[in-house]
Amino acid sequence: MQRLEYTELVVKLFITPGVSSDGITSDGAPQFFVTIRPFVRRASGPFRLEIQRGGRKFPYEKVVGQYTFVRRRIAEAKTRGFDEFLYANAGEGITESPYRNIFFVQRARRKLITPTVCLHGVTRSIVLDHTKDWAGIECIEEAPTIFSNRLPSFDEAFLTSSTAGIIPVSCINHGSTNYLFQAGTSTIAEQIRRMYFEYREQYFKDRGA
Repeated sequence: MQRLEYTELVVKLFITPGVSSDGITSDGAPQFFVTIRPFVRRASGPFRLEIQRGGRKFPYEKVVGQYTFVRRRIAEAKTRGFDEFLYANAGEGITESPYRNIFFVQRARRKLITPTVCLHGVTRSIVLDHTKDWAGIECIEEAPTIFSNRLPSFDEAFLTSSTAGIIPVSCINHGSTNYLFQAGTSTIAEQIRRMYFEYREQYFKDRGA
């Protein structure tokens, strides 16, 4: 074995009630395990996403086993020129990406919109709590449904995650249509990204990290 030195790592702590054959009832003893891997920074620039049918079986719970299939679907999206995909279904419309939450911005109304049928991530919660102060957002809509026919009414879009922070989105593809969004230094998403970074760094500093 060789010890490798990295300046940044992703450390995940998993606490689970155990293996489950039906995804509801535990079949075994509770488990605790840790994964550590190098933190690979994504390429600069906004994401291009495509909409794929589906969603989490249990949208409000983090189920580890699903990620094997997610990697395959992301690889397929990349062959079509996209960075990742968004789940969507007939009941709730667009919900989230497999690793991140999605937000939309209406600039003229200073409004932020995000789906509610999703895994409520830590960064998502921070944005909801602070974005009115950070970017002058006047209204936040937590929407139970966001269908693709609403995408033309949005000026900006961005993803949130604990490891990557705020990721701007420049395009969402659905079928034969590419919906384009503003991205760059003058956007509300970029303002939120900068403020989130300052918030995160201060959070670590206050705790001696």
